[in-house]
Amino acid sequence: MSSTASDIPGVTPQSQIITSGRGSRTGGSLAGHSVRSRRKHTPYMKSATSRRLAGVKPQDDQEEPPDFEGFLKKTWRLYKMTPMYNFSYDNRTLRRHSAVLSAFVEAESLKGAVVSEGEVAGKAVISVYRGLRTNESDSEAIQILVKSKPSTGQGEAKVAVTAVLFGAGVNEDIQRRLPSSFTWLPLMMVKGPVGITSSVQSWLQSNFDCHITPMEFTSTDLSWMVAMWAGVETDIGHKPVELLYRVPQVEGLSSITYTINAGDCKALWDSVHTEERDQFTVEEVEVFTKALESHFYAHFNIFLGHMHLSRAGTGIGLVSMDGKVKLFQNDHVLRMLSHFTQLATEQLDLR
Repeated sequence: MSSTASDIPGVTPQSQIITSGRGSRTGGSLAGHSVRSRRKHTPYMKSATSRRLAGVKPQDDQEEPPDFEGFLKKTWRLYKMTPMYNFSYDNRTLRRHSAVLSAFVEAESLKGAVVSEGEVAGKAVISVYRGLRTNESDSEAIQILVKSKPSTGQGEAKVAVTAVLFGAGVNEDIQRRLPSSFTWLPLMMVKGPVGITSSVQSWLQSNFDCHITPMEFTSTDLSWMVAMWAGVETDIGHKPVELLYRVPQVEGLSSITYTINAGDCKALWDSVHTEERDQFTVEEVEVFTKALESHFYAHFNIFLGHMHLSRAGTGIGLVSMDGKVKLFQNDHVLRMLSHFTQLATEQLDLR
């Protein structure tokens, strides 16, 4: 069934709930919930009381902004990495590493590491990915490409795995304390089959004495991302904010999708955040999130605070608890990757 609230001047009332197996309904404006704060303890952030909002810019001097088109509108899996020992950016060394990795993944592919049916892993290329530094202390990003080829030997090779090791925004104090023999790129983004991805990670771990583990996000992490990014201006029109909640132990209902009109969400964001500040605080996250929950409860008598936020989408990206992400905006790639890097650093806790 479907129902729509009366129009309110200046506000587009299109907050929507879609419940698994229950159809969809539409609620009213968020305006009435924009300034309410419940000052009680909530676990919206344990490791930080504020985070930087201002967009980050590439450190490398370029006449035009870098093109991150290769990152956009693809599903990436995020991993966190401890520092690599004796990794070198020297071109000759990178070529040697590429040759060794090529032989390794081809051997693993022949043993059964799946690329796709009728194909085996072939040449690997390790190179520096320019344009992904935000200050002088950042390590240059590294790109790893693994190509596949038909097992018959006929036909053209194609890229099967893309991995980017990223380190922009890493805590400078931690960087300074690391011995010079270590290179820290805490965030690893991967797109490609699980089998060959695991082979690449095994090779990195055995050759550079590092440890790679999947990143996962908590509901708290996702709440911060929504609160920080809901008010970011984009050039793709009014893409709504979409929140997916997992429903615990309710027969016939596994999830709730809460869709909020972009204009309403921006108005709420503006009401809790002062434009002059480039930091978003834990108090603002609490107010923003509680306003969304209160609005939802007022229309559907369901308290979202008792559920798990498992996926969050805004105009600049989509993030899920299992560490899968999609980036939508070229201008905000560095903003999102820098935030993921900070979370990876906190999860690794090398302080």
